[in-house]
Amino acid sequence: MRKCALCWDEVPQSEILTGTAWGVTGSICKGCVEYVGNEDFKQTMLPMSPLKTYNYTNVDEWDWTTYSDSYTGPYSTAYVPCDHHLVPFKFDGKDGSYTVHLTGSSSLKSTPSISELPTVAVYLDEGWFRGRIASNTSHDLDMTQPATLYIGWPDFGVVDVGILADGVEWVMPFVHNEKSIIEIACIGGHGRTGTFLGAIMIREGWAVPDAMEYIHGGYCTKAIETKTQEVLLEQYYNLINGVVTHENPNQLLYQA
Repeated sequence: MRKCALCWDEVPQSEILTGTAWGVTGSICKGCVEYVGNEDFKQTMLPMSPLKTYNYTNVDEWDWTTYSDSYTGPYSTAYVPCDHHLVPFKFDGKDGSYTVHLTGSSSLKSTPSISELPTVAVYLDEGWFRGRIASNTSHDLDMTQPATLYIGWPDFGVVDVGILADGVEWVMPFVHNEKSIIEIACIGGHGRTGTFLGAIMIREGWAVPDAMEYIHGGYCTKAIETKTQEVLLEQYYNLINGVVTHENPNQLLYQA
């Protein structure tokens, strides 16, 4: 059985193709190939690159664990990366300047931009949650891991604006604490990461166009990669500023 790099479903080897679809390169199931269409899928026989991944089992023995060339486990997605690995991003807020660090899991093989461990993490792809444990109580289950928020956010998609708002409110006390080292991450470090970053900036008083322009100029032009993600930021701006609107960015996903 192999895991599809797009949908993360486990399927038989006979149902797997190797190639690139929607910017993701790796093992892609035939169901996803049919969904995206042959014109958006390029088959290749190139082997996937070995990745490095976090090892939070002992914070005093921090390292970057390199898988072998034959590794084909659940984290073998080779999203076309820009080497976004704990990239510092500084912006002005209402009461000062704040810094967060941006990551794509596809770039974990690259050297991180800072040497410190993150103390706070917002992970926007289910791949970051695999093999970990969480609780909705106030008890810390593993003190060697950062304070972490996981949001089930589909790749290239959006979440309900209420979920985005709750996520932003969770992270804001850490943003305002200068001792926090905050990591925000998805697969490529572009769409979901950029959208969540934009929401934090909007929460700190930025207008949507200004936040997007600053992110594109100071981080990556690929950030906030779909129109629906732009609309989600507009909806979030309207929500926290009391603007009444009935527009739902999720509906745009199903429009021709």
